[in-house]
Amino acid sequence: MDKRVFLVNARFGRVVLGLVLIYILLFVMVFDAHAVITIRYAKQDGLITGECASWAEACTLQRALEVAVAEQEVWVARGLYYPGTDPATSFAM
Repeated sequence: MDKRVFLVNARFGRVVLGLVLIYILLFVMVFDAHAVITIRYAKQDGLITGECASWAEACTLQRALEVAVAEQEVWVARGLYYPGTDPATSFAM
């Protein structure tokens, strides 16, 4: 095998390996960024703003439902929850 052909193949292999490693790194970064908050917390006297990321930062049930996205859970503290004083209102999901 010609020495030049071997060097080209070795360079190509390093480029492919580098691209694979970059792809894996980007995949891990994107996957990890979406997995940060998996549970939203709600309680009766909760906040009307925020991310609802812990019991200390728990939001109202409506706020927790607003910020939750697919694959996330909403944990609700014990109690009765009403969407408002009008019987025709409901929680929006």
